[in-house]
Amino acid sequence: QNKLDLSMKLVTQRICCSCRLERSKNDFHPKQWKLSSDVDRMCKDCINEENQAKILHLAAETEEKNRLKSLGLDYKNQKRCFACHEFKTQNDFSGKQWKKSCGGC
Repeated sequence: QNKLDLSMKLVTQRICCSCRLERSKNDFHPKQWKLSSDVDRMCKDCINEENQAKILHLAAETEEKNRLKSLGLDYKNQKRCFACHEFKTQNDFSGKQWKKSCGGC
């Protein structure tokens, strides 16, 4: 156990799960750096890009809902999928994805 802990401290670069690049410790938020799995670890740049994409997604969803509302159509029980960008019903999402503001079908 101690050897494993020591070897983890000696690692100077880790892989980002999004861009798949090896990055230094300064390129990750402390909590991201400490994650034991590369599958979950995202660098600061990728986190910022994802946050920007979510902001644009929500803005586009709001704009589309307002446009459809002005045409007399109602999309109250639907959400825009973050992956395919189409409006879908709750049945098209998992329970966890439906609860997210930017869930994928």
